[in-house]
Amino acid sequence: MIHKDYLIADADVPLISCDELRDELLIYNIDDSTANQLINQFEELTGKAINRFYKVNELSGGQKVILMVLLVLYSPAPKIHFKNLMQSLDTKRREAIKNLINSCGKDIILEENND
Repeated sequence: MIHKDYLIADADVPLISCDELRDELLIYNIDDSTANQLINQFEELTGKAINRFYKVNELSGGQKVILMVLLVLYSPAPKIHFKNLMQSLDTKRREAIKNLINSCGKDIILEENND
């Protein structure tokens, strides 16, 4: 099913660029102040410190998915369609991400492909 006007975030392909975090921040239209919040929250969730110049291709698969979630939630997009999100996270991070999604105030669709 296609949902019009939704930002699609697919955990099977979590990042758009393969270079620095600043490229992803630009793609998602995230300003400097919001980027700082995102970076701090990423470290809280993963224990990994990153900055705008961090090479995102050096992150693990789960870390890339968490970064995708934060990029999408911190973006100005009011409607988000997550695909295959929960199956891409470990149990501990799954609960934290669910809490973030539930408190973000955006229109969210969660779709899991159970192949």
